[in-house]
Amino acid sequence: MAEEERLNQELIASFGQQETFECSVCMDDKLMDDVAPVPGCDHKFCRECLREYLGSQLESGSFPILCPNCQAEQAEDPAIIPPILAEHIGLSDRQYEAWSKLDLQQYSIVIDCPHCQNSSLVDKDDYAAEQVVTCPLGPCRGRWCKDCNQKLDPGMGVHSCDGEKEMDEWIRQSKSKRCPECGQATQKTSGCNHMTCGTPGCNGHFCYIDGQLIIKSKVAPEIRAALERHYSGCRLFDYD
Repeated sequence: MAEEERLNQELIASFGQQETFECSVCMDDKLMDDVAPVPGCDHKFCRECLREYLGSQLESGSFPILCPNCQAEQAEDPAIIPPILAEHIGLSDRQYEAWSKLDLQQYSIVIDCPHCQNSSLVDKDDYAAEQVVTCPLGPCRGRWCKDCNQKLDPGMGVHSCDGEKEMDEWIRQSKSKRCPECGQATQKTSGCNHMTCGTPGCNGHFCYIDGQLIIKSKVAPEIRAALERHYSGCRLFDYD
């Protein structure tokens, strides 16, 4: 028992002699071997806390992922967690796959091919510019109408449909508006005319009344300032 106590005291003394830091989340003193510093700010975290934070952000589809302290403090220029730091703290394969997918979705959109039944990512700008979509998967290359989802087989001739008209009618009746950043429909669920796109990686904020993109950002002070500018000449709330 005395030997165990002696070893414990030696361990405590050894810990005290090593350089430590205070984790900005759990506030515990940790050895520098466990530090996960965020480039661009002075905030330091232990790997476990930062790993749990990244996991929750990835689960909710939030991207890019801001430093948790910068976000809590609503910093005007918050640091962004880089992929090299995500690798350093040991994300699981599933989490890193989610990271990679969200990173791609900033510039891409997911399409579901009605021919091969597979999903794939295509460039957002290319998708927005075309009515006819072509499956990017080599063995398939099937074509279909973006508006009505009808398969377009070779030899069909010119395709016309009312899909866009029907979609626009659904958007009108459901009090939805297309996000001007990514084109996805977002439904209005309250009296506030500030719409936030829920598409992962989009981060678009737009106005329900005029459909204008107000800002594309996750930074709270930037969003707040942009909303104040826009709604100084527009109506933020509907009270009826």
